[in-house]
Amino acid sequence: MNYHTLRNPHWTGWSVVFGFIALWTLSGAVPGFLFPEWTYESFYGHPAESQLIIDLFKGAWGQTLLFGLGYAFVALDPARHGLISLLGGIGKIMFAARLLITTKLEDFSGLSLLALGGDLLFAAAIFVFVFGTGQFYTYFKIVRESGTNG
Repeated sequence: MNYHTLRNPHWTGWSVVFGFIALWTLSGAVPGFLFPEWTYESFYGHPAESQLIIDLFKGAWGQTLLFGLGYAFVALDPARHGLISLLGGIGKIMFAARLLITTKLEDFSGLSLLALGGDLLFAAAIFVFVFGTGQFYTYFKIVRESGTNG
């Protein structure tokens, strides 16, 4: 954490929030990546139909693992990593949308409903952070003033 984050309770509070988001995301990503068959069955209530489904499922959890690491970076210095958090929030919304679109009602398990609810809650927190603290506007102001595209 930089000095600015350590001295400002506003940013320290957001560090705690993003620490929880990182732990939440990693708590799904690690078992999903290491034990994809078990996680798939726990998530959907039945075994996968093919090895290809398991391989794709494992790959998705590998990407989720990267998101979890990104949230951990944001937790270390939220004042500096607003864009990473915005991308993560978009990822959480996309996960929830995919789950709602592709999962039959009878295939929802308690675990998948918990993941859906948690991700929607954390996506809302991320969007409050990005737009409520001015992170979004600050980033684009810097880009515009520097004359670069990012």
